[in-house]
Amino acid sequence: MQECQGNACSTQNVCPACQSSPCRCPSMGACAKPPCPQSACPSQSCSRSGCEFTDELMDLADEAWACLMKEKMKAHMEKLKGKKMDAMAAAAVEATMAYWEGKKKLKADKMKFKASLAEAAGKIEQAMKE
Repeated sequence: MQECQGNACSTQNVCPACQSSPCRCPSMGACAKPPCPQSACPSQSCSRSGCEFTDELMDLADEAWACLMKEKMKAHMEKLKGKKMDAMAAAAVEATMAYWEGKKKLKADKMKFKASLAEAAGKIEQAMKE
């Protein structure tokens, strides 16, 4: 993409993909590729619809469809398995909380043990000096 200078493109005022059409600058700050004639473009460089903005909107519509489908599936799953899943979720949360509480206690116990060892080592070292 080419950098925009105000509302005009830089000195290379051509489509970067096929070097034919003049480039257009949107207000967003970078030059957009204009639609390229299919005959002039390599097959990989043109957008599906001939317009990047249209392609982006089509992609967004695809994503929206997938999100809506996922929401509908969630709602259906909730109707069918919601109560059982609630019980499973509660059990998983309780198990996770117990696990982390155990890890915290273990860490605290290790720190106490290290402090006890350090204290004992200090007493041994002091006794050896005497």
